[in-house]
Amino acid sequence: MTTSRRLALLALLGPLAVTLPAPAFATWPDKPIRIALPVAPGAAADALARSLAAHLATRLGQPVIVDAKPGANGIIATDAVAKAPADGLTLLFSGNSVAINPYLYRKLPFDTLRNLVPVAVLAEPGPLVLVARPGLPANNLAELLRLARAKPGAISYGSAGQGNILHLAGALLAQQAGVQLLHVPYKGAAPALTDLLGGRIDVMFNLETAVDRYAPLAGTCDY
Repeated sequence: MTTSRRLALLALLGPLAVTLPAPAFATWPDKPIRIALPVAPGAAADALARSLAAHLATRLGQPVIVDAKPGANGIIATDAVAKAPADGLTLLFSGNSVAINPYLYRKLPFDTLRNLVPVAVLAEPGPLVLVARPGLPANNLAELLRLARAKPGAISYGSAGQGNILHLAGALLAQQAGVQLLHVPYKGAAPALTDLLGGRIDVMFNLETAVDRYAPLAGTCDY
């Protein structure tokens, strides 16, 4: 089971051609730019967003502020950007939750296709891996599933939020393996990893590059 996430930059650029006269583009940006980040600080996306902000500030000559708005699988941050003035000064730094949410929620406070347009694909982090807390008596996926079958619902897995790709990966594993796992959602992967290392949750999926430094402690489960 492998999957990848795309981190993308989106903005209210669609209405610009109508809202702003042509000479306005010559002076853009004339104010600070704000990038809404839908995850908690400390995640890989947070580091990439801040690196991008520093680069843009140098190139554009305006401050670029990263504004963390975690929660609701990115809906809070996306809604803030969707309802911001269509002046190109408010951007959304998002993973694939912006594409997933319309299929998970019956009603969103914004129209993804009408209120947002893609600006650029910034990174493709790669596959997900499954990591376990220190001391969990499972060295591979087979042993983990044996534990889950012995105590249905006792094995917990963390994620970056309801409907997040990390949540869906865990749900897919449980469905395909025929086991019951307890989902514990967080406002981002970073706080989930912290609780994983503290032994408060048992396992979690995360990006391979994001767990390299935790692997010696958490251990990887082959799958």
